[in-house]
Amino acid sequence: MPLNRRRSALGGKLHELAQDTPMALDLNDPELEFSDLVYAYQSWVMAVINDEKLGGEEKLLTDDITEDALNSMRFLPGEVTSAIETSLARVYDVDPDELAELLFPGED
Repeated sequence: MPLNRRRSALGGKLHELAQDTPMALDLNDPELEFSDLVYAYQSWVMAVINDEKLGGEEKLLTDDITEDALNSMRFLPGEVTSAIETSLARVYDVDPDELAELLFPGED
């Protein structure tokens, strides 16, 4: 898929999901599922890629998305977060090391 189509697809999908899905995970909610945690982390990574790498016209990263992602990281195994990052880096043609620096600036 050409880069400009990926940009519009990413922005469109995230914008659509942001409108339909309330963020701010309630970690005490008994209905909270593993997939909700994955979704929160994936949304954050996609928003960072859109805003920092793809130059999306509309900024997608919000404080709620960031907070949900950081909370979800507490419960997701490192293998899962790594798989999400690696997969999205490949899909959107972003260097994995560069993505790691964008997600976690200053960490080595």
